[in-house]
Amino acid sequence: MSELLEFPINYEKDLKVLVERIEMIQNTFGLSKHDYTKISSVLLDIAYNMLNVGYKGKMNVRVKLVALKKISLSIDTIIFDIDQFNFSRFISQNSSWIQSFGCTLYSQYINSTATIYCTFPELHIFRLINNETIIQLSEILEYSHEESLLNKSRDQLIEEILARSAKLNEAVDLITQIKEKNKEIEKLNEIQIQQNIQLRLSMEELKKADQMKTSFLANMSHELRTPLNSIIGFSELLEDGTLGQLDEDQLDVIHYILQSGRHLLELINQILDISKIEAGQMELHYESINISLLLDEVHTHVSPLLLSKTIELNKTCTYMESTFFDPIRIKQVLINLLSNAIKFSNEHSRIELICDRFNEGDYIKFSVVDYGIGIKDENLEEIFKEFKQVDESHTRAFQGTGLGLSLCKKLVELHDGKIWVESIYGEGSIFSFILPIINGE
Repeated sequence: MSELLEFPINYEKDLKVLVERIEMIQNTFGLSKHDYTKISSVLLDIAYNMLNVGYKGKMNVRVKLVALKKISLSIDTIIFDIDQFNFSRFISQNSSWIQSFGCTLYSQYINSTATIYCTFPELHIFRLINNETIIQLSEILEYSHEESLLNKSRDQLIEEILARSAKLNEAVDLITQIKEKNKEIEKLNEIQIQQNIQLRLSMEELKKADQMKTSFLANMSHELRTPLNSIIGFSELLEDGTLGQLDEDQLDVIHYILQSGRHLLELINQILDISKIEAGQMELHYESINISLLLDEVHTHVSPLLLSKTIELNKTCTYMESTFFDPIRIKQVLINLLSNAIKFSNEHSRIELICDRFNEGDYIKFSVVDYGIGIKDENLEEIFKEFKQVDESHTRAFQGTGLGLSLCKKLVELHDGKIWVESIYGEGSIFSFILPIINGE
């Protein structure tokens, strides 16, 4: 342990010089602001209380290198001509507060002389210090009181006051700048709050408008389906000859009316289904399904379309177990995918309908493969959006509304599944979707 400073505490002016010495120690070792505060607080408190009750003494400051960039600082405060009772009271009044700063404290009383030992263990410093540095510092600290701040020349004091005043002005300017910046930030925050309020109101209005749109589509779909079903029903009666025989030209007109009516009914049903899903009113009715039988039913449904273009449908099903899902809605998805495949395939081509377990996991996978016109890469992201036709030339050549694939996506996702497409333009497409395998209700 190296002796750093022996300092008398006899008069109130000694407290000011003590502050100067502590600052020099702090500047040399590079103590943190926290450590500097607690050391100066303990030393000044002991010295002030000692003078306040009329006693004199001295302080010995010692330092020890604990480790690299760590020191231990000890202060021995010696009080002269104090009786045992007053010293015990002095300790009881100050020890708790001093120890709250994290220093180790104990005392000793011998022949009217009391000693208080305070140790600050393992203080972190910000400079590399060795024993030679400590010796040099102790020599600097030992200058006489006449050289202290209290006895500096008038010019020196004025110079120091001006320097500190300049620093104070800089601090005031900095505070002013900070206040101005804070005002700017407050204005920006107010603007942001107003924008957020406006955005929230706009979102609420859009939500209401979307709900009104969904309600309108659902109501209109119901209103349109009723007369349309009548048109289709009477057209079928005329086509079958139930109401009398028609000539060939009349049959052609009735066939066109019937075909257009069915197409319009399909469109209305799709709009109604999408509206129900968006409104959260679509209910699924799960049943135990035999996949092979389901694929046969789908094949039967699209057979007229296949025959019209002489297209062959090859079915492959390696998943032979039963599972649970809504058969009507999944059949609707498969028929829609197959209808699209037939629509965009050339005559005398083939289409494949495949069903198997997905990656040997807990999903069943359905795929519809065609060898038709395919889809361009830039259109793959758009294919499942509502009312989206990826190629206007194909829209003119092939009937379509752009609702079918969007509805397929919504129905698959309603089953907690996923649908996607892979395609090479000019060679064909593969539409696939997966559904979770459910073994019981």
